[in-house]
Amino acid sequence: MTNVVAVGLTTHGREGRPASLRSELEGIVAAGADAAEIALYDLDVVAGGRIVERRFCEVLEIARRFPLRYTVHGPIASNPWDVRHAEIQEAATLAYLEMTARLGAGVYVQHSGRTVHVTGRELEALRARERDYLARMGDIAGRHGFRIVVENLFGERPGDLVQLPHEVAEQVERLAHPQVAVLIDFSHAFLEASRRGVDPWSSCRQAAPLTNHLHLHDSFGRPLTLHGHTRSETVAFGMGDLHLPLGWGAIPWEEVLDGLTFLQGTIANIELPGRYEDEAVACVERARRLVGLEK
Repeated sequence: MTNVVAVGLTTHGREGRPASLRSELEGIVAAGADAAEIALYDLDVVAGGRIVERRFCEVLEIARRFPLRYTVHGPIASNPWDVRHAEIQEAATLAYLEMTARLGAGVYVQHSGRTVHVTGRELEALRARERDYLARMGDIAGRHGFRIVVENLFGERPGDLVQLPHEVAEQVERLAHPQVAVLIDFSHAFLEASRRGVDPWSSCRQAAPLTNHLHLHDSFGRPLTLHGHTRSETVAFGMGDLHLPLGWGAIPWEEVLDGLTFLQGTIANIELPGRYEDEAVACVERARRLVGLEK
C-alpha cells in the first residue's frame, strides 16, 4: 500500500469533560500511534452551534502537550441530507470547523448523507444539496489548510438509504474540490454491502484513489437484527457495528488492503472503543503491518 503516512487512534470523552482528553492522549502515545482523532463531538465544547470557549481552550492546552498529528471527528449526527435541521446542522459544523483549524488538525471527518425511502429526482436533489454543502465547507477548510473527508455509513432499518464508499467517491469526483476527499470505513462498507447483497471490497477499491483517510475496526458484516442483553452478548452474536479490535471479526484485512493506493498523506485511524483499550498496542502494531509502516 502507498501514501499512508501515520496510524492513529480515536479519543473518547468521559461525561463530556475536556480534562479527560489528557489521559486519552497519554494512552494513544503509549500504544505507539502517530496520530489522534479527537472526538470533539464527545466533549461538551459546543452548545447550540456556539463554541464554549473556556472548555475548548482546555482542549487546546492539553492537545499542545503531545507530539501527535491531529484529526477531528465532527458530530455523528451530522447529515448533509437533513433538510429539516439544515440551519442548526450547519451552525454546528461551522463551530467544529473553526475548532479543527485552531487545533492545527489536518483532517475533519464529515459523515455522508443518509435518509429513508427516497428515490429518483428527490434523491438527486439531496445529492446535489450535499455537494453544495461540501463545496462551502471545503472552501472554509481550504482557507485554514485542512481537508474534509466524507465517511461512508450503513443502514440499520428497512428503507434506510446510505452511501457505500464508491457512491461517496462519485460525489467527491463530481464536486472536484481540492479540500474534499473520501474516508473509507471498511467495517461500515462491510455492513452496508451485506445489507444490499453486493461486494464491499469492490466498492472500497473504486473509492481508494479519492481517499485521504481510513477508519479501521472489525466486524462480521452482519446487520444488527439480534440485540444481546449486554454489549458482550451482542459481540458474542457478532451483530452490527461492533468496532472490534483488528482480527476479531471477519474482515480479510490483508486481502482488502493489498494493492490499494490512496491520496498522499492518508492516515489510517483505528476506531477502538474504550472497553478494548488493552488491545490498543496490538491493534496499532497490526495496522502498521497492514499499511507498511512497521517501526
